[in-house]
Amino acid sequence: GAARRHARLAEDRRTFLDHVAHEVRTPSASLLALSEELQRGHVEPDRLAVYHAQLLNESRRLADLVEETLDLARLESGRLVSRKEPLDLRAAVHDALDSVRAEEDRIALDVPGDDVPVVADHAALVRAVRNLVENALTHGASDQPVEVTLSVRGGAAVLTVRDHGPGIPADHLRRVFERFHRVPSPTHDVKGVGLGLALVHEVAAAHGGSVEAAAAPGGGALLVVRLPLADGGGA
Repeated sequence: GAARRHARLAEDRRTFLDHVAHEVRTPSASLLALSEELQRGHVEPDRLAVYHAQLLNESRRLADLVEETLDLARLESGRLVSRKEPLDLRAAVHDALDSVRAEEDRIALDVPGDDVPVVADHAALVRAVRNLVENALTHGASDQPVEVTLSVRGGAAVLTVRDHGPGIPADHLRRVFERFHRVPSPTHDVKGVGLGLALVHEVAAAHGGSVEAAAAPGGGALLVVRLPLADGGGA
């Protein structure tokens, strides 16, 4: 019933906050130690590049934790989408891929030559596309590309993100877009708290669209987002 769902969400929030509090300690301690070493000038010149790389990695870990916290706040307050305006969906896809922290050669992008006009919140779409791609990079095979395809079909913009990993178990297909739901992986520890795809679902719905997950032909996972085209768009 409703009371049980409310209690479960409250417990999930507590788990989330515990996760963030625990995870933030390691990068914070590392950043402090590395900064103090650099300030004292005790680092050999040939170690500077290593220290700088460590500083960058730990800073990114903190940024990811902050983004997760903000995502939860946006989801619970209904502030994921704030400003809709005419835009070319291709631009949001390119901006999302520019922000993904992964090797470029792991992403195979296929977009139309013509504009894909939608009326949308650019920042919200960028977050949604980035979450889809990062999810695919995490769960996909490291030696196979993540395929990102944008097309126009039946009066809608269709974005597909496909990986070549183990795929999504059938009993999880309907739950992958629930908040805090995480799909178990047979190959690695699952990180995060299960907000990424929930955010995608909320962004798609806020734009009058939809998102679904399926098993990809030949193996892997396929996630498909459909958004209505702006007036005058179509193919």
